[in-house]
Amino acid sequence: MTTNQPLSGSVPSASAGGTPMSSDTVIEEGLSLLDAWAEAFNTREPARVAALYAEDAFLHGTSQARLRVGMAEIRAYFRGTATVEFGERHFVGLSDGNLLSVGNYRFSRTQDDGREIGAPARFTFLFQRREGVWKILHHHSSAEPS
Repeated sequence: MTTNQPLSGSVPSASAGGTPMSSDTVIEEGLSLLDAWAEAFNTREPARVAALYAEDAFLHGTSQARLRVGMAEIRAYFRGTATVEFGERHFVGLSDGNLLSVGNYRFSRTQDDGREIGAPARFTFLFQRREGVWKILHHHSSAEPS
């Protein structure tokens, strides 16, 4: 984790249901989950990225308009040569088994001529713990406005 990246964490009110996680736990869990996603993405191995998603997950990706549903479609989406680096990240513990993260990241790719192209984007991830394992249930990514 880079120390200059803004981080925040919060817990839900009692009306949200379930048992809320502490603010520190929300941040720790969230950072771990996003770091695992970035590490998998940066391997450029679609199956490794897709394994982090639930079987019934949804993905609105940055580079395509079509909603991807399920691991097979999500795996097909993650074919590419880009790498990612997170910027600002915020986390909300919705209940003991649900964690929301929003923020921004930057995708980079090196062209054949050696020039690097960057594409800043915003994200929302909804993580859900299923049978003790955190999975991505929803992921929305969109280009940063100019």
